[in-house]
Amino acid sequence: MELGKETAKYLNILKEGVLLLNDRKEVVYHNRSAEKILGQKINLAQRVNIENILGGANQQFYEFLFTRYLGCEDTANHEISYRRGNRTLRLQISTCGVEDGNGRYGLMVAMNDITGLWKLHDREKKLQSHLLKNYADQMENLRQIARNVAHEIRNPLVSIGGYVNLLLKKHDLLKDRKEYKKYLGYISKDTERLHEIVKQVERYSDFTEIKFTRQNVARIFEDALKFAEKYARVRGINLKGRGPVNADFTVYVDSRKLRQGLRYLVKNAVHLASRTHPASIEYELSPFEAHLSIQLHTHLEKEEVPFLFNPFYSTRQRKLNFELATAQRIALLHGGIINAIWNDDGSLELLLSIPREKRLSRAQG
Repeated sequence: MELGKETAKYLNILKEGVLLLNDRKEVVYHNRSAEKILGQKINLAQRVNIENILGGANQQFYEFLFTRYLGCEDTANHEISYRRGNRTLRLQISTCGVEDGNGRYGLMVAMNDITGLWKLHDREKKLQSHLLKNYADQMENLRQIARNVAHEIRNPLVSIGGYVNLLLKKHDLLKDRKEYKKYLGYISKDTERLHEIVKQVERYSDFTEIKFTRQNVARIFEDALKFAEKYARVRGINLKGRGPVNADFTVYVDSRKLRQGLRYLVKNAVHLASRTHPASIEYELSPFEAHLSIQLHTHLEKEEVPFLFNPFYSTRQRKLNFELATAQRIALLHGGIINAIWNDDGSLELLLSIPREKRLSRAQG
């Protein structure tokens, strides 16, 4: 089981470490990056067994390779820890079964050192966790306020609305009082407005039925892109969408709530966007997170950006809505967050990140 000289020459310039193991799990080829990642010299003439190279500190690594022999299955992008001296590395492993022509089965192993990226992501998660805790505490207080407000004003609103509608129906039986009817119309309109506020508050505060199931989040993001492009055309906004085709990003989410939150986000982004500049929306999938990014120019003042996700903030003039606050709350319930970033060129970026965590359920809140 050997590699041609040209193939070996090509593999030797890769940053990824490459090992070729025969049917006895002996190393019969390695490139320079493999030695660098493993932190030791490998003498091919001695046909060293991979178990001796990995040693007792990396038994999990060896057992993983052993299962590849037993199952004869190829693997792509499997993450594993590797102990090298006093350091612990994070490696991304891919394996591929090979045969030597005599029916003997070997293994090709590719190793990519992602320690730097892994540490950076771990640091980011800790910072984000602290931010999420503070934000969650604020949202819990606001949720309690929202529930109390909705409870206190619903009954009076129903009563006022009923009497106003009754007076409007009986108006023709009374003497001509144009001013009287006009003011009753104002009252009716304001009553409907207050009803809408109550619905917004209740929708924002009520997540009692949130249920997490295993879903391909990429499809939900694709739906958000299509909705954004269609809504932008109606509003006369030049918006272009982009994302991976037929991608797979499986995680436990509440698909209905997440789809609702994404639509609220892109809908209000369109309301913020200027018609004189093109806008863009795209999503990408990393080994750790899914990102949705919306880039736009807006007439919004820079000072208003920190308040975008506060309840009672509206992106539409003279019409109150809780949609951005609800979108943020849904993102938080999924372990993510939406950030609003003001760029130096005066453009605004709305960035949603959802971590790729394998969780069966989350506490309600």
